[in-house]
Amino acid sequence: MKKAETPVNSLPRSRLNTTDIMPFQKITLHIFLSISLFLSSCAPNSGKIIQYEYKGTVVTRVNNYPNDYFYYEKFDNTKDLPKEYILSKFSGLDGLMSAFLIFKKDQTVEIIPVADDFSKIGGKPSLKLNNEIENIDFIHWRDSTSNSLDSIIELSDVIKSEITRNKAGHSKVKYDRSLLED
Repeated sequence: MKKAETPVNSLPRSRLNTTDIMPFQKITLHIFLSISLFLSSCAPNSGKIIQYEYKGTVVTRVNNYPNDYFYYEKFDNTKDLPKEYILSKFSGLDGLMSAFLIFKKDQTVEIIPVADDFSKIGGKPSLKLNNEIENIDFIHWRDSTSNSLDSIIELSDVIKSEITRNKAGHSKVKYDRSLLED
């Protein structure tokens, strides 16, 4: 004679076999944690205000990953920012942002893009975007500046890497002190 099976819901808790339920919950938890970690790692610098200063000239960078906004002058918050800026956009997942920020003797600042989509918004003459430099001319320019990076900084979407690279290159462009403490 076959014993009648008891429905799972009516079994005492001690007899309930939870191993059938746990793998699904573990997989769900792992997927959730993986997605959370991935999304948080995609925007490591989001919302930061970064200021670059050389001999009294300041450029403010507002990092809203994967977009960066570059403004001539110092701004401490994102309220009342001017309508003239240089915008850098990249995909974030498989792209990168790389450029050179050059402080000129006449107190103008020039950005030479290396990788990314840069565009100038507005007509501020003190902040220039040099999208027109030919590859061979860029190589000659880069080689000519390799021993004097005083007023040049290499920009990157990874701020810590940018700081390390520019310290090694002996750039005299100053960063916010708060960035150096991160």
